[in-house]
Amino acid sequence: MAIVQNFNIGRTKQKLGNTVFSKQFGKNTLRTKPIEVKNPKTPGQMQTRNNMAMIVQLLRPLVRTMNTAYAGSVTGMSPFNKMTRYNLKNAVNGTEIEWNKLQLCTNLGSSPISDFAITAAAGHIVNCAWVKNSILPQELASPVDAILINRTTQEVKMFKACAQRSAESASITVPAYWQGAVVSVFLQCLDFFDDNNNPKPMRVIANATANLPDVTILAQSH
Repeated sequence: MAIVQNFNIGRTKQKLGNTVFSKQFGKNTLRTKPIEVKNPKTPGQMQTRNNMAMIVQLLRPLVRTMNTAYAGSVTGMSPFNKMTRYNLKNAVNGTEIEWNKLQLCTNLGSSPISDFAITAAAGHIVNCAWVKNSILPQELASPVDAILINRTTQEVKMFKACAQRSAESASITVPAYWQGAVVSVFLQCLDFFDDNNNPKPMRVIANATANLPDVTILAQSH
């Protein structure tokens, strides 16, 4: 793939014959389409494709979340592609997702929240608890977003600003039809890095499911 970047061509797109012009990561690119494509569909290839489709379906609703978490720090590919590749390599065993290894971001910042635990309560409630692991006022006051994934349907729900980091706990009511489903929970909050004594924010995501038992949504008690 050639990179085309000059004042005469400017920005070029679409295709001419088997040549395709596009723009990737701020650069004009030129590539050719293969005349013939071999597609033997071996069992190994089909499993790889199915695993790819499974991870892409799961992560696609979280593109904006991953973009925010990485905040432009990824080069050469998008955060979505980065995490798709990461999870295919690390969080898929055969044809199944290993949920305790799934990640939405590998950038955990300098002082991420720790000791994250989740429990279920009657009434379709998920209780989250964590240790704030910070003394910076900017971090303690930052809102915590919760990302819940229904492992059965792979449906994703985002709960914005469900608590402040300093609260060290939050209770989230999920849809009633999630009753009986096993869920994974991720938290997103602000982490600040010091740039010449000028703290600047960055988003981080903590994995809520590592080394935790399954959490099943409970019905309303009567």
